[in-house]
Amino acid sequence: MIAVLTCPALEPSCGTVGYPIFIARNVQQVIASLLPAVQQPTLHVLTLAQLPFLVPYCWVRDIRYLGYPMLLANICLWGSLLVIIWIVAHKLAADIEGHVGLPPGVEYARLGTGTLLFTAQAVVAFEGIALVLPIREAMAEPQHFRTLLLCCMTAGTFTLVATGASAYLAYGDATATWVTLNIDGPLAVYVRGAFSLAVLLTYPLQLFPAMQALEEKLGLSRVPSTEEDDGAHSRGRQLLLQCAARTCLVCAAFLFSLVAPYDNLVGLAGGLCAVPLAFIFPGWFHLQICKTRSLASTAVDVVLVGFGVVMAPIAVVVAIISWH
Repeated sequence: MIAVLTCPALEPSCGTVGYPIFIARNVQQVIASLLPAVQQPTLHVLTLAQLPFLVPYCWVRDIRYLGYPMLLANICLWGSLLVIIWIVAHKLAADIEGHVGLPPGVEYARLGTGTLLFTAQAVVAFEGIALVLPIREAMAEPQHFRTLLLCCMTAGTFTLVATGASAYLAYGDATATWVTLNIDGPLAVYVRGAFSLAVLLTYPLQLFPAMQALEEKLGLSRVPSTEEDDGAHSRGRQLLLQCAARTCLVCAAFLFSLVAPYDNLVGLAGGLCAVPLAFIFPGWFHLQICKTRSLASTAVDVVLVGFGVVMAPIAVVVAIISWH
């Protein structure tokens, strides 16, 4: 039970450590493109410059108030993805027409620590699993949540696979951790800026489970009502402590982002948290809850649990031994 409660809080925390670095790297490229004559700020400066905005932004306690920022973030995100796919497809078409062939790295399959680390990182695409219940509770019509979740997961999975596969075919071993750094042309500045804005706006949503868990652990999850003793004074002090706890969590994530290698950190989060959340826990719980099930259903659950049990320690070990 401790693992079930810890993973949804720890995994988004590890994932959001890389967000400030992503924003800083892309903003640095935007500044270099728009102001080439100006001395470029360092990644550390661009990372720390996000704190004055994100710290008070993470004080938002009601997830419903994040609706409009998430709408803008989704517009930026999907618009950027469509442009990335168009740029990559255009490059692939040009390479085929010019008989350039595939770039180095895609002529043959290789299995090594990099492949295993990538597998663990890919599972982190399930990082939003901890937000399923909070989002459902915030919906005006929660009876439609199942259909909405299915559509979003299908669209997200297809987009991730299509974007990642096409980008690797286009750039091979030169593919950057973030494909936004590979693309060029007049639209590249728009993509980097829009994607950075989308990540910035979604930061408190991704950190929401961790903030809830921290407040629960510190006994700050319940705000006293005005009818209780001390009334508004107790309520104000509780809110102040909540904001202080969230500020410390954000600052800790930023501090870690300055020193931790992104790839290994995400791989570690995948092995410790994302793999159990995506494979082990669902399969195991389904085996325990559904006593009357078909042989095929049982086989699927066993395969999910088995894959997770094997993959989780491998991902952790690979992330640690390749840490640099």
